[in-house]
Amino acid sequence: MTNEFVAPVDRTPAAIYPEMVERNPVDISPEQLKFIQDHGSSLLTEAFYDQQMKITAETLLPLIK
Repeated sequence: MTNEFVAPVDRTPAAIYPEMVERNPVDISPEQLKFIQDHGSSLLTEAFYDQQMKITAETLLPLIK
């Protein structure tokens, strides 16, 4: 089984998940970051990604038991 989720990036002050966007990216060149942002995305924080994976697991696990 594979899984993919796509979290819409909200950079506005009204964002439901203000902690979703990584504010201090590491290990990425300015060019790579610009490419990602130019295509409407951003880098997610590890905590937000972990939260999304937890929600996914909690949703799918009952369906495969």
